[in-house]
Parts: sequence; C-alpha cells; structure tokens
Amino acid sequence: MQTIVPLYGFGGGGGTGATLTVTAPSGCTVTISKDGKTKTKTAGTDGVVVFKGLKSGQWTVTITDGSHTAQKVAAINTDYALVISFNTLPEFTYTGDYEIVNDADEPITASQDNWKIRFLTSGTLTFTNLNVAENGIDVFCVGGGGASRWGGGGGGYTTTKKRMPVSIGTPYDIVIGAGGGSEGANGGETSAFGVSAKGGYGGKTSSSNGDGGDGGCGGGGWGNPNGGSGGTDGSDGVLVSGTTMRSAGKGQGTTTREFGELNAKTYAGGGSGGYGDRISSGVGGSYVGGSGKGDSSSKNGQTNTGGGGGGRSGNTTFGCGGSGIVVIRNAREVS
Repeated sequence: MQTIVPLYGFGGGGGTGATLTVTAPSGCTVTISKDGKTKTKTAGTDGVVVFKGLKSGQWTVTITDGSHTAQKVAAINTDYALVISFNTLPEFTYTGDYEIVNDADEPITASQDNWKIRFLTSGTLTFTNLNVAENGIDVFCVGGGGASRWGGGGGGYTTTKKRMPVSIGTPYDIVIGAGGGSEGANGGETSAFGVSAKGGYGGKTSSSNGDGGDGGCGGGGWGNPNGGSGGTDGSDGVLVSGTTMRSAGKGQGTTTREFGELNAKTYAGGGSGGYGDRISSGVGGSYVGGSGKGDSSSKNGQTNTGGGGGGRSGNTTFGCGGSGIVVIRNAREVS
C-alpha cells in the first residue's frame, strides 16, 4: 500500500517550511502545486526528488511520463515522504476474502491498465486511495444459487450497475449471498454499493412436483426416465421430450455474464433435474450449475458462482446451491 509517512518535526529539513520527499518512477516529471504555486522536477535513476521550503497545507503531487499520469494529495504540516506510482489499482482494506485480476482473469498485484476485484466472502471495504476509481466503479452482483430436491435449483439472479461513485474512508458493507443449503432452499441475496441480486429459487420439494427453480438461469425439471438440463446465460431450464417431465425453472431472460458483456465469464448456471429410472441425468447449466447424478450424491453449485444445485435421483441426496459473488472494476463507460 502506498502511504504518506511522517518523517520528523516541521522544518526538520533545515530550511524555512517543510520538506517533501517524493519517490516516483525514474525519469518521470514530478509536479507539486498549491494555491497557484507550482514546482517541477525530474526523478533521477533512484526516483527520488526533494522539495524544500513548503508552506503547510494540502499539496497536489502529479507525476507523468508522457503516456501515464498519477496524482496524490499530501497534507503537509511537517516533513513528509510520499511514494507515488502509475498503479491504477485502488488501495483499500477488506475484512473478507478477495482476489484482484486483470481483464484476462490473471491475478495481479499492480496495474497501469484495467483491473477487477472479486469479493468472495462478506466483509467491509474501505478505500484509502482511489487512483482511477476516483472516476467511479462498475459493480456486478450474483445471488446465491438455489438448492435442489427433485427439480434442479435455479442459479442466482445477476445485476450490473456502471459508473458508481465511491469515496475514501467510507466503509462499504459487502454481503455475499449463501447458496441454498437444505432441500429446496432458496439462495441468499448479494448486495454491495447499493446494488443487489436475489438468490435463485430452490427446486420443488416433492417427487410429485419436481419443477426446477427459477433464477438467473432456470433449474431443470425432474424426469422419468431422463432429467432435464439446467439453463445457461439467463435461459430457462431445458426439458427432455418424450418423457414424463416436470416443468423447468424460468431464467431471468438476460445474460448472466460478468457485467452483462459478450464473451465475459458466465455465472449462475441452473442445476439439472433428477431422474426417476436412473437412465440419464441432465447436465448443469454452463459454468457452475450442479448436475443430478444417479447412485451417488447430486452435485452442488460451485462456490462464488451462484450455480444451482443438481436434482436428486432415486435415493440420492439433494444438491446445494453455490454462493454468490461481487465483482467491481474501474469504470469503463457511462451507464
């Protein structure tokens, strides 16, 4: 984390006023400004530049290499050292689990380009430096997947909001919806930054009513002899023709891809329906739906995907829903 660290007493550098020591990428131009007064220097090979005789107050520090620009504010009332880079990632604390990736979904620790942060468990987020997030963030929420019984559980619903404003020092509570954990249970709601996504509905809890659950993607219906597949990318669950079938669940009718974008990662697949004579199970919805499986336990929706649980078949047990997720990124466009 980049922080402003106090060194020693005001004027400790030996001159009138304070001394500001800036460490920046070598060769870049460093400019400080306050109340119309500006000073500029070029960072040497060690990246360190020193400004002396500064009046107390807020000085804006800007660096540029001709292609990238970064900025921080130094609240000076004593001698200070400031580290600044072209990293676009925000600086923050979070009390839960998270991961930072680039647009290719590769883990990163710094970036001069686009980034995404995936919040995997509930917690409180506090920004300490926004960097490019000062232009807002895009938010994507996935609710928890529904559990199955005979019918497959529905995947969690998804919601995308773009260019949401955020601020330094404000605690933002993030709630990750749990997957349904008992037969036919609905998934939990996911919420963050005033955006929310409902959990998927559980599969029906009676063998005489083996409908799939509704959700972001619908769960497959129970069938004899074949189970119906779960929906994918916002679609309804699929029925298999020519068999005794219960209704499949309804999907949300819009894409469940990350931030609602073509070719992005897919979430919230519906769970497949169970089957009566153990001839053929359905398959889970694309990415994260559970699938019914005869003679062994039905599959669960995957963690942090909002996938619906797979329907039970014969004497097998139900499938649990997968937990939801919140993903944010630097704002890419006006909503």
